[in-house]
Amino acid sequence: MWDIGPYNINVAYGYEIFAKRVLNPQAQNPLKDFALKGLSADATDEEKWTAYRDKCLLGRKGGAYVTAAVLEEGKKRLAPYMRGSSPEEQAALLVTYFKQGWGKMKKNYLTRLKDAGKLSDMRPGEGAILFNNMHNIQRVLQGKFSRPPHIME
Repeated sequence: MWDIGPYNINVAYGYEIFAKRVLNPQAQNPLKDFALKGLSADATDEEKWTAYRDKCLLGRKGGAYVTAAVLEEGKKRLAPYMRGSSPEEQAALLVTYFKQGWGKMKKNYLTRLKDAGKLSDMRPGEGAILFNNMHNIQRVLQGKFSRPPHIME
């Protein structure tokens, strides 16, 4: 898959978000407002795509809007898997959702999670580094390490 821009957003998924949140005439959201700002009301879909691509997939500020949209969708899709999970486990699932996308995550990880019934089974590429090192990461953020720990320990 091809990832672009400072947020490494998958092009196909970026287009899916565009279709759902920008092209949809009923959609009202900050992403759409940001992407279409400055365009005339009669702009073509191609002009809208170009503005969205340049501002939101390739731009830092717009990339934050797209990332928020992806994570919002992820929270909805992952809600059944997050019940009873800690904030750290939820964050790890959302990181995985952002990096892998729904299809790959559902196929590779969520089936195994459903069978195991727990999140502690995370493997590399599934948010495992974040999840397994959350204690160390929190300690670094709280200033309790004079130097960052080796993250792979």
